Amino acid sequence: MPREIVTETRREKLSSQVKKLIRQPRGVENETCPGPECNLSTKDVKLFLNETKKYMKLFKSAFMRVEQIQKSLTYLHGLLGNSTRKNVEQMALGQKEKVRSLQYFVGQSQWETEPVIAIHQGLIRESLGEEDGVALIDESSVVKQGTESVGVATQYCGSVGKIANGQVGVYLGYASRKGYSLIEGRLFMPDQWLEEEHAEQRQACRVPEDLVFKTKPEIGLELLKNALKRGKLPFFWVAADALYGDSPAFRDGVAATGKHYFTASRRIP
Repeated sequence: MPREIVTETRREKLSSQVKKLIRQPRGVENETCPGPECNLSTKDVKLFLNETKKYMKLFKSAFMRVEQIQKSLTYLHGLLGNSTRKNVEQMALGQKEKVRSLQYFVGQSQWETEPVIAIHQGLIRESLGEEDGVALIDESSVVKQGTESVGVATQYCGSVGKIANGQVGVYLGYASRKGYSLIEGRLFMPDQWLEEEHAEQRQACRVPEDLVFKTKPEIGLELLKNALKRGKLPFFWVAADALYGDSPAFRDGVAATGKHYFTASRRIP
């Protein structure tokens, strides 16, 4: 059966399901989409944990101490765990680890991110790399309740589609016929965070003293150039939305790398 017909059939089926839910009488709760059935055995879980350990060993050269390798595995398990709040405290408590020990690894332990990123991008090349792959640049946000997190400010948060208090990051992704993955990201620092009145807060969050304000298109272009400099990922195209497409400097910067780009634009030539 042609793909177009299959797609349309699925749409019709989904539409009929939605109409049934809308016609439900008052007092009857709408059913949400059920979660996928999990039929993993104990053996499957142990196998997964073993594979996770093997994966983390690939990053061994990026850390200086054995404890850092162990804590990085703990942190990864925390990200994959059942805790609804992915903060260090909940991750540690969920694995019966010392909270301060994991906090020290994440916030104070001396290790470089560049080797980790380089290894990660090399692994992506092995599994997903294609010469006509696509580098994807976009932002993502996390809504925050407080004001202490580094870079938090009242700004547009795409995750909720409006202005909110939160953190925003610019991310570089990769896609090919074989799949897709995130490959790097950087926190966007609002300009007010670099003003003198935020000096104490910057110090408390350990913001580098030489950090200067950069727009999201500028950050996106730097992530792209860094990936090219590492030489780990093959790609031909660069894709981004109108936030980046409306920036002539971003478009010219991508063109200067020799890559072809495809961006949206809100501006009429």
